[in-house]
Amino acid sequence: MYGNANFKVDMPNLLELYMAKRLDLDAMISRTYTIDEVPQAFEDLQAGRNARGVILF
Repeated sequence: MYGNANFKVDMPNLLELYMAKRLDLDAMISRTYTIDEVPQAFEDLQAGRNARGVILF
């Protein structure tokens, strides 16, 4: 798949959709990790245990 994005145009539109609850980004997050769990986050990613991990700091 090929595509492109125009950050200056696309990001405000995506933020607007998210704030209007029309874009459920939270559902795309498999797991959250603390900063101390970064090594585990990489292990999980390499092992295929999560698709979208988010590191909270």
